[in-house]
Amino acid sequence: MTTIGNNAFYGCTGMTSVTIGNSVTSIGKEAFYGCSGLNAVKIQNVDTWLGISFQNATANPLYYAHNLYLYIELDIMDDIVIPLSSFTVSENVTSIKDYAFVGFSEMTDIMISN
Repeated sequence: MTTIGNNAFYGCTGMTSVTIGNSVTSIGKEAFYGCSGLNAVKIQNVDTWLGISFQNATANPLYYAHNLYLYIELDIMDDIVIPLSSFTVSENVTSIKDYAFVGFSEMTDIMISN
């Protein structure tokens, strides 16, 4: 899947976490609007996350969740989930898309390369 459409999860107040895979490149307007139960957004790669085109602030699940986690799937029984509060943007990233960090209140430090 590459796109999550407009209003896709609008009003899903019972949703507590969402995992966004590396193939997602675009999230439509208000895709997560009203998802007030969200408390975790899990991603597989920071660079990929920074390249997602969020159509507005509530397209980003961080608007409600405030917490971003690096999710590493090892096998069916073992996964690693690492909370992200500080990280370095790699030199491979040439731009950070609009709304990439909206609502990410747990971020304490970010290092952006030259």
